[in-house]
Amino acid sequence: MRYVQILIGLVVLFTISVGSFMHFALGSTLASAPDSTGTVSVRIARDPGHLQLPPLDRTISDTSVAERLAADILKMPSFPAGVMYCPVDFGTSYTLAFTTKAPDTWTARVDVLGCHKVTLSNGHVSWAVGASQFMIDLKTALGLRSDELVPRPCPQPTNTRCYEQ
Repeated sequence: MRYVQILIGLVVLFTISVGSFMHFALGSTLASAPDSTGTVSVRIARDPGHLQLPPLDRTISDTSVAERLAADILKMPSFPAGVMYCPVDFGTSYTLAFTTKAPDTWTARVDVLGCHKVTLSNGHVSWAVGASQFMIDLKTALGLRSDELVPRPCPQPTNTRCYEQ
């Protein structure tokens, strides 16, 4: 009987400890989640990955454009769990560094090929598949054509731009 009481006590202690840890961990993650309101500007830099692309590093100071891009990213669903096959990934990505009214910044690294993963500076990983509004807003903000924003290796169909590896 004494053994059962000790076992129950340990289970209760473990449950309270794990619950406190989960509350602390979830609370700190949620508290550090970025917000699109108050975004002042965004610096956008492209990593060409394995393609030979012209350099791209621009700062957009139009508050409405910066807030729209931030809101687009924060609306994306979480990246799916499990194993995923991501074809046609040449490593091209864009890093968006958002500056807010408070002296805070947060970043999002957007992989535009392959799995279309979006990694936020707070560690959250989102999924840009189906985020057509974000791609339209990013393309418009940068003044790029679709085949310049999401580059493809040569050879490509006629009337599209391609890039050497």
